[in-house]
Amino acid sequence: MTINWTVVNNPVIFGRDVILRCHVGNIDCNVSGTAHDTRQWTGGQHYKLLCATEGCTDPKYKMMTRNTSHDFDLWIRNFSESDLYCEYTCQCGHEVNTTTLSVEQNKLISFPTEINTDSSYIASGDQLHIEVSLEKVNPVPICTLMFKDKVIAEANVTTLKSYRYFTDLNVSFTFALQEFGCSGSLQIVCSLLSYNITVFNENIQSCPEYDSPFHLHIPLVTACSVFLLAIFCIVYIIKRRRRNQHFDILQQQHEEG
Repeated sequence: MTINWTVVNNPVIFGRDVILRCHVGNIDCNVSGTAHDTRQWTGGQHYKLLCATEGCTDPKYKMMTRNTSHDFDLWIRNFSESDLYCEYTCQCGHEVNTTTLSVEQNKLISFPTEINTDSSYIASGDQLHIEVSLEKVNPVPICTLMFKDKVIAEANVTTLKSYRYFTDLNVSFTFALQEFGCSGSLQIVCSLLSYNITVFNENIQSCPEYDSPFHLHIPLVTACSVFLLAIFCIVYIIKRRRRNQHFDILQQQHEEG
């Protein structure tokens, strides 16, 4: 039987640990019969000895043996794009297998290295426009707008720049306050394969002032005040005219007498 190695992780996530497993079957790696068998990993960007039975040459790597089989693993810490498309060799005794580490694009996940958000109100004041830029993402996500924990609609996702393994994106949505509501938790959640990340999360308080009970009472109170003042003025004018007329009659009677 010929040995071979495979990638254990599915999907492979940049920034996390990735495990390569050397499958040896029933092959005995201790061909010399000494205390130390011959298991080792070689490879990486500069193709050098990474780990052997005695230990590893770089803290980025770790070799793990298994109790249930002769298979053994190479842990690659903080996996990055520089670890891809490099040759890795696992050796068990006299058996050797060298393979290039490649991962299909749809099995790679890169969480955004930077998230920038911008929200602004459209001129009319009844809409909130949200812009979120995501740097170095993979795959291109499906992003959903949620208001008060309920799905509202799918956000617009636009590609800004493409790299070998990543994409810079813009996520946008125009939120109609009058249609959905103007107060509550507003989120944009993006799905990367089986992982969900929240890229926008705010508790908006965007109700126009005229919607509040306090501001609704102000015009009513003002109108009532003006109405009462007008009535008071009319009554005052009528009474004054009557008083003047009565005074004129008394004065006229006095002159005739």
